[in-house]
Amino acid sequence: MIVVQDADPTRGEEAAQELLQLRRVQAQRFSDNPEHQRALLPALDVLARLMLSRGALDEALSGYQESLDLARRLLAQYGPGSLRDLSVSLNNVAGVQERQGALDEALSGYQEAMRCLDSVATGGGLLADDVQMLSMLSKAIERTQAVRLHGLDQLGTSDLEGS
Repeated sequence: MIVVQDADPTRGEEAAQELLQLRRVQAQRFSDNPEHQRALLPALDVLARLMLSRGALDEALSGYQESLDLARRLLAQYGPGSLRDLSVSLNNVAGVQERQGALDEALSGYQEAMRCLDSVATGGGLLADDVQMLSMLSKAIERTQAVRLHGLDQLGTSDLEGS
């Protein structure tokens, strides 16, 4: 396991880049193995999360969008077993879009993520993390709708930190 949290933030980014590069090589080498493809998702997310933590919203969105594109391809190739991954990627993209003020896009992403988890639930496969994610998505949808209706000034920016 590569630890990306470090006292030196640039070292964390370097480690995340190295991990992502390793996962890309594995995914390319074992392109017929869905687990090697799936391993790219957390690697992309770690790097995007680091970008988000330093306020680089466009870079974070780019990384999360790449993860979302991959999750959609995995769903198309391997079916409903990839819905959980898709919901996480949708939530991540929507969270950045919300912070950027793209509220319609964020709301759409949160709602699609909720539908993905609803499909997982219909199949009887909800995990404890999924229940927590459903609750978080419900709050994000409510918050985003409220911000669209009433504006950010009434809610305060601290309300965005929960996503």
